[in-house]
Amino acid sequence: MKSTINLGFKQNLALTPQLQQSIRLLQLSATQLEQELISLTEANPFLEFESEMSGAPLEPLPYLSNLSNNSHLSTQVIDDENDSVNQIADQDTLFKHLVSQIQLLRISNEEKAIIATLAGNLDEKGYLRLTVDELIEEVEAWIDLEDGSASAQIHRAISHLQNLDPSGVGARDLAECLQIQLKQLPTKIVETEVWANSYRIVAEYLYQLGNQQITLLKKELKLTDKAFSEAIKLIRSLRHNPVSHFESVTQTILTPDIVVKKQQNKWHAIANPAAFPKINLHTEYAKIISESSKSHVSEEISQKLQEARWFVKNIMQRNTTIFNVAKEIVTLQQNFFEYGPIAMRPLVLRDIAERLELHESTISRVTTQKYLTCPLGTFEFKYFFSSQVQTQTGGNISSTAVQALILQLIKDENPLKPLSDSVIVKLMSEKGFVVARRTIAKYRDILKIDPIHLRKQEKKSRL
Repeated sequence: MKSTINLGFKQNLALTPQLQQSIRLLQLSATQLEQELISLTEANPFLEFESEMSGAPLEPLPYLSNLSNNSHLSTQVIDDENDSVNQIADQDTLFKHLVSQIQLLRISNEEKAIIATLAGNLDEKGYLRLTVDELIEEVEAWIDLEDGSASAQIHRAISHLQNLDPSGVGARDLAECLQIQLKQLPTKIVETEVWANSYRIVAEYLYQLGNQQITLLKKELKLTDKAFSEAIKLIRSLRHNPVSHFESVTQTILTPDIVVKKQQNKWHAIANPAAFPKINLHTEYAKIISESSKSHVSEEISQKLQEARWFVKNIMQRNTTIFNVAKEIVTLQQNFFEYGPIAMRPLVLRDIAERLELHESTISRVTTQKYLTCPLGTFEFKYFFSSQVQTQTGGNISSTAVQALILQLIKDENPLKPLSDSVIVKLMSEKGFVVARRTIAKYRDILKIDPIHLRKQEKKSRL
């Protein structure tokens, strides 16, 4: 083959150190930023910083109004000289248990970091609720495009995670959780007809089982009463919550970035001083260096001064961006703060990005691990972004509002005769909302509401 040389022009986006620092600071939570500032002020004499976080209002994470995931668990980036997974520290015993297994996998440090980040995004039942696209954003720093597409690497990481103990961890929903547990049973059980019947039920007929459509199930599967009973017995031996035997985190605390208060009949975003640190240049040191001739100032000192100036500027920009995003959220979600989740309006990242003339990726970074507190509770910024559901009149309502309505319907149901998903669809339709039955089932799962057969209470016999 003949070798040739071709000349051409190619455009590449080069991230300057200052821009890289700006992006990284925007991703940090208030607590993480506090640690970053302490570390940098110790290393750079031109920076002045006094912590206000010790006097800040703290709220235990378990009492968060929207604890949809544990994304706060995975906080550190990879370090080739140290085990990257060791850098991701947390008090959660489940997380430590998973990390101890991830460390033993014979894969690259980047892959371990991706799996550990997924483990940090599990909910309290051990389910992985985030979409592939959301997960790609979480692990973007460790994606190696030479190792396949980002999506392929995420699916591979999920597969590794689902092979860890406890069985069923990392499932996307109940059906997958049960299937994982069945696949990991001993070979002598897997090779039986009982196992085959059980697996088919959880893989294809879990909805019918949940709605107690026993006769239909037996007919569809062509099972005798005995065979069906044995399959159900095996299914009942599985865990709906595979991590229930692990202790939950109770001591992790946070400092809300924003306080939302009502003033003059309108809700306003107010920056929490403890979460918006004031860091300044040490003016006397900077003045001495500026007035000195270049020959008397070493290159290292000049570099430290320049780094300090960049850092102060980036912190100010971070604070401004977070506050502006919070202000837009509060402006657009006035009805939520007034009436609660049922009044949440549909909102996507692009809406805020266009209003502030910023990139969607910037809004995504701002809405992760940033919190606002209001009379209704403490919420992560991302809670206020949800898809929309169409109404019969042609309007739209947020999925959060639909979930709130479902929660209210089930809360008011007769425990002796609970509402099936089909009945909820009908009731929603009567209220003007077009919602499919599978959507109701998905939202009920997100709300951690048991299916009808687990909610039904037996009528007590009179003595």
